[in-house]
Amino acid sequence: MANYKGVVFFDLDGTLLNQNAEVTPEIQKTIEQLKKNQILPVIATGRTKREVKKIMEDAKISALIAMNGMYIEIENQEIYRAEIPAKAIHELIKFARALDDEIAYYTPDHIYCSGNNQNLVNHYRHFKVQSPEVNTQIIDQTIFSMLLVGNQQKEASEIYQKAFPSLTFYRNSPYSIDVTNHGTNKGTGVKQLKQILKIENQPSFAFGDGNNDFALLEACDFKIAMGNAVEPLKRIASYITASNTQGGIEQALNYFKLI
Repeated sequence: MANYKGVVFFDLDGTLLNQNAEVTPEIQKTIEQLKKNQILPVIATGRTKREVKKIMEDAKISALIAMNGMYIEIENQEIYRAEIPAKAIHELIKFARALDDEIAYYTPDHIYCSGNNQNLVNHYRHFKVQSPEVNTQIIDQTIFSMLLVGNQQKEASEIYQKAFPSLTFYRNSPYSIDVTNHGTNKGTGVKQLKQILKIENQPSFAFGDGNNDFALLEACDFKIAMGNAVEPLKRIASYITASNTQGGIEQALNYFKLI
């Protein structure tokens, strides 16, 4: 393993990516400079490996915490994977259907939907990706690493959380909720990655903007909230930078003298 002097964890949407969900040339140069300075860049996202493959290639980042800590890889090698128990999946789809919701089932490489509705369509439009195919039989064949529930109700996370205490529900977008095993999040992914690389004593920095970034920031020494971040995340931040569309990544990395 390389002799890293520090590690930086980046959320994607609203953080490392611009308004078009793209890696800009400025970000590419910034990541290149980080690596020259022996700082390890890591993507920490709620998305799957499949969804971020091109982003990793564009940014030249080879370390990934995906599906909110449910999957971790370094240099294309899987080092950690968690699974949601099949029983919980079956119970969740029944509960979701009673609320007129659909579910997207996530593995590191594939996404399938239990059905289709406008919330799911709106969710994938929001993230500028194509809606996955519908497969109603898949839960009988595979145990899935992560589920995403399409729902616009403000109180939906609390309703599901009360019904399924063995899982954790994160509001991901105006149309959707991320689902992981209870106790698994971006923060646990950070700890596992650092232990495997034996860099627990090196300084760690985290960038985020959303509700599923609290554990990410809390797991790192220096907590950086984007200017466009939700207000509660800003309140726990060590530093509040500019927005993702106004050079916020570069501003903070310069502030901490990492580039």
